[in-house]
Amino acid sequence: ARAREISARLSTQIQNLPVLKVGILNLEGHVIVSSAMEEVGSIRTKDAAFLSARKGHLASVRNPSLDKGAISQASENSDTLSSFLPLHNEAGVVVGVFQIDSDLTSLLKDIDKHVLHVFGALLVALILLYLVLYQVVRRADRTIKKQHGDLQRSTDKLLQSVMDAMPDLICVKDSDGRYLFVNRVFESWYNTTREQAIGKTNYNYFPKAAADRFSEEDRKTSKFPEFRYYETDLTHPD
Repeated sequence: ARAREISARLSTQIQNLPVLKVGILNLEGHVIVSSAMEEVGSIRTKDAAFLSARKGHLASVRNPSLDKGAISQASENSDTLSSFLPLHNEAGVVVGVFQIDSDLTSLLKDIDKHVLHVFGALLVALILLYLVLYQVVRRADRTIKKQHGDLQRSTDKLLQSVMDAMPDLICVKDSDGRYLFVNRVFESWYNTTREQAIGKTNYNYFPKAAADRFSEEDRKTSKFPEFRYYETDLTHPD
């Protein structure tokens, strides 16, 4: 009777708290006192959290099976946490276990809401970072292309100056035998300009027999891994 009286007082005192149930168990697992009065006298010997607390350890379990008394204060969809705390006497010996069931529903909803806000802010930040990096990469790409173009033009101009300063006929061809560069001697010999010569082949400036011979030598040179030197006769157009 005394235990039920205490249990009734506990039930009244926790009504306005986020606590579903409190209780005290002896070492045999019997519920001695509980705010859920109908649970008084029940046994929890198979509860792993209780067994851990009986050994002197604090133990908690989320969403345990709710008894009828707890269900009366929380819906079946509530998120709950049952905690078991060992009770010690003055000598430090465990003499019982204190149980408290808490309703975590509101807390978890607040956490989920904050997590959603944080995730949204993080997503916005990542999008902004992506846009900034995209603009930086685009600008860098344009700068690199411009620098490469300027360097290529400077190199071409230097090569052209060197070739024009030579007293010999000089030309540069690609792997297909098309002229890429010609110097002023070439222009003078064949009465052409470098702009007109670029893209043309031996057949535009030599008889077929000579063009065939030169083209064959060009093919051999393009396949040669190192510097290749050969001599041939070249007749002035005049």
